[in-house]
Amino acid sequence: MTQATKVIKKRASVHQDMKDLFCTPIGERVIMHLIKTQGVLSPAHQKGNTCCDTAHQDGRRSVVLAMLNFINKDPRYFDSLLDRIERENEHE
Repeated sequence: MTQATKVIKKRASVHQDMKDLFCTPIGERVIMHLIKTQGVLSPAHQKGNTCCDTAHQDGRRSVVLAMLNFINKDPRYFDSLLDRIERENEHE
C-alpha cells in the first residue's frame, strides 16, 4: 500500500467517524453549542474591533465551518439546526 493510499484511507476513516458522531442527538447538541459559542452566527468584524480581534473571531468561526463542511451535511440539516438554535435562544 502506498503512502498516498494510507493517507486517503485515514482521511476517509476520520470523515466517517465525524459523520457517525455528529449525526446523533448528542453530536447535534455539540454542533449547536459550537455554533452558538464560537460566533458562527455573528459577523467576524464588529465596530470597535482591532484587526487582531477580527482575525481571532474569524478563526473561531472558521474551525466550526470547516468541520461542518468536512462532514458534508445536507443544507436542509443546517436550516433545521438554525431553527432549533433560534427556538432555544427564545427560551434562554
